[in-house]
Amino acid sequence: MNKNIITKIKEVVVSIGLFVISAQAFAVGTNPPTSPINSVTDVYDWIVAVTKWAYTIFFVLAVAFILLAAYRYLMAKDNEAEVKKATAALKNAVIAIAIALVSAGVSSIVSSALSIK
Repeated sequence: MNKNIITKIKEVVVSIGLFVISAQAFAVGTNPPTSPINSVTDVYDWIVAVTKWAYTIFFVLAVAFILLAAYRYLMAKDNEAEVKKATAALKNAVIAIAIALVSAGVSSIVSSALSIK
């Protein structure tokens, strides 16, 4: 029983020592974080990057909704409830495509509003 307690104490002491050493190692020579945005063009570049990610994600979702709708149409046969679900999935795909196209145009709108590039 005493060996178990001594072993646990040793583990705790070693863990605390490793934590203190690693904390000091990471603290040495670090600079405070700086903002990646320093000018108006940085804001524009950030908005362009975000919109590219947004419309890529929405296009992928649109393809997934179209595939889901096609699967539901194929499996629906004469079931009206499944046909309605397939129609709703197809409607969601069209909405996702519309949002993707709008987000793709946001960067050009911001660019013209800020008169950049």
